[in-house]
Amino acid sequence: MEPIHAETAQVLHSWVVDRGLDARVADGESGHEVVARMTSALRTIAAENWGGVVALVGHVASLTAGLSALCGLGAEIWGRPLPHAVPFRVNTDGTTWCCANWPG
Repeated sequence: MEPIHAETAQVLHSWVVDRGLDARVADGESGHEVVARMTSALRTIAAENWGGVVALVGHVASLTAGLSALCGLGAEIWGRPLPHAVPFRVNTDGTTWCCANWPG
């Protein structure tokens, strides 16, 4: 594994499993910034499409960090990265979020 890939994996592990959101790769975003950006976007999408179904495409790391924070996931999903182009359901009532069937 290339050093940058190893560092990226360590940072993502910190964000998702340890909830250590201070970590960042090089001059990239911290976990706090990624989670804030993703949770804001997901909450906005949910509010604007209340009661509807939305297809969302994004980057594995940012989706994993954001959904892990919203759905209260963590170590249980580590080692099960989001596969490309595999749909899965995320439910919300506007307050609580649930990723009952994390793929991978």
